[in-house]
Amino acid sequence: MILTVIGGALIGVAVAVLVSPLFTARPKLSAAMATFGSEATAETSSGVSRDDWKTRMGTWGMKLPPLPVGPKATKMDLQLIGRTEVDHAFQKVLYAFSTTAILILSAVVLSAAGVPNDLFFLAICLGFMAGWSVPDRQARALAQRARKEFGRGVGSFIELVATEVKRGAHVTAAVASASTVSNDSWVFVRIRQVLTRAQYQQQQVWDALDDLAAEIHVPELSEAARIVRLSGKDGARIYEALRASGKNLRMRALADEHEQANLVSGKIARRIQGIVMIFLGMILTALFINISASPF
Repeated sequence: MILTVIGGALIGVAVAVLVSPLFTARPKLSAAMATFGSEATAETSSGVSRDDWKTRMGTWGMKLPPLPVGPKATKMDLQLIGRTEVDHAFQKVLYAFSTTAILILSAVVLSAAGVPNDLFFLAICLGFMAGWSVPDRQARALAQRARKEFGRGVGSFIELVATEVKRGAHVTAAVASASTVSNDSWVFVRIRQVLTRAQYQQQQVWDALDDLAAEIHVPELSEAARIVRLSGKDGARIYEALRASGKNLRMRALADEHEQANLVSGKIARRIQGIVMIFLGMILTALFINISASPF
């Protein structure tokens, strides 16, 4: 009876959490302005969102003790994919309690059917830990793909900067002009946001790019910042260095794409081989059955 009550309660919580995204949230201008790095604005945004039950649930999830469920998503990973720590903790609570509710419902049904429930509690605990680890695996995979995409975008950005420098533009103006080329690529949008914030904070563009590279852990952008710094501080001619760096990044991205394509081709070939073996086995099995059933 107690197991049934607990299962029903957790199922109700899981259903409420799952249908919550269907309701449109009121947009908050302060949360958008926090992108520019204003500490006062960020605090105001945090204060406004304290009444949000999702925020409270995420904050509660952050206070829970860590579980031994494998590697966790780092702050760099979350910053790169645009997810806050509170939102990530909410996702972990959502997956963990949804998985637990499903397992408890299954345990109630199996108990009602007369199945022994000796290992149900262990299965529920393992299911909770597995659900808790799902957002971490997703965030790490998304961050890995985003870093590769950002590295490819940096290669194009470096070549655009080199083109502007060749036209005679100063390195600061060249970087700013190159960042405005594309409004569709999130890489250029992120670089443009950082440069805009650096302009208001009176920060050099190479320092802003270097800070962004350290923040999201993209070494290609750090290399670009180093080359730009040489020109800004020492007046070095950087056109050839930028073109060579952009070409190297482009060749590296091409090699990665070839390697990924080879891996996918290998997986497809193995699957085709497996399907062929299955059909061959079915044909041979039918042939052997006919032979064994033959009177001769």
